[in-house]
Amino acid sequence: MDVEKDLKKKSTKIKSKKIKSMKMTLPSKSAFPIETKPDMIKLNTLMAVIGRKGTGKNASLCSLVKMLCDDGVLDEVVVITPTYESNKDYFLQFGKAFNPENNVFEPSKTSADDIKEFVQNMADYYQNYLNEVKMIKELKQKAQSKKIEDLDIEDAFEMDILDEDGIMKNPEYKYKNKPPRVFCIVDDCIGTDIFVGNGAKKFTTLCLAHRHQGIYEEGILGCSIAILSQSLKTQQGGIPRSVRENCSCIILVGKTNDDNMNKKIWEELASFCPQEEFYKIWDFACPKEEPHSFLMMDLAPKCKAKTFRKNFDEYIDHPLFQCSCKNKS
Repeated sequence: MDVEKDLKKKSTKIKSKKIKSMKMTLPSKSAFPIETKPDMIKLNTLMAVIGRKGTGKNASLCSLVKMLCDDGVLDEVVVITPTYESNKDYFLQFGKAFNPENNVFEPSKTSADDIKEFVQNMADYYQNYLNEVKMIKELKQKAQSKKIEDLDIEDAFEMDILDEDGIMKNPEYKYKNKPPRVFCIVDDCIGTDIFVGNGAKKFTTLCLAHRHQGIYEEGILGCSIAILSQSLKTQQGGIPRSVRENCSCIILVGKTNDDNMNKKIWEELASFCPQEEFYKIWDFACPKEEPHSFLMMDLAPKCKAKTFRKNFDEYIDHPLFQCSCKNKS
């Protein structure tokens, strides 16, 4: 009797057995969790926003980022773009999370290094704050126990936690006692050095390791990255395939008239959904009479029923994507 026929006669319930000699060891450091509202995407995210010229990619993404800023979720928004002056009104709406003098970079072969350095500087800033808090706590404990001889006065002055009269200052920190949260927008960079040659290799590495940037003693900051592009693929200088395949959120602004491109988008980004059903969902989200509407695919949803949205504020109800979990609205 062959194996297939034998299996049909037996129960095919899958079971497992613990291997006592093997023990999993969890990493000592990991990216800290970022709490977002139930209907907001998870952070840190890697996102692609795809749409033809003039469809409203910037407006769509920046409205999402503004919501995150208004909710107090984001602390720093960084922009890599060669067209800042013509699009600055989109970015200035982020308020105190966006400083044009420090948070705007031209696309170059070193763009990935620029972002890594920016995030690491945020981690170092946070670590310095933690060190000051720890020092102040120790000084107060020693002062209360009257162990004056144990006070590290010189260290305290060096760390700038005592004023000139020797009175303790509150540590200066602008992110409300929390690790700073960074979101990077890569806009109008297709075909530039950031996506060509060695620059592309560095940027790909950054995207694939975006959750591992900004290491400090107690953890990792991580950062979110959103890439805006007029096409899923280009002849030269497009979003690398390994980056596209690792995106946790995709925004498709409008729908192309190119059947081959539409099929490639489905194959590469949405093959978890039957092709015909995906096209129905896409058409529903992006009707021709609404040229600026978009389909958002959350590939790491808090709930399966929240996989597809029309714009940000409308979940698409589909029988293949149902869920009864507590995260369902």
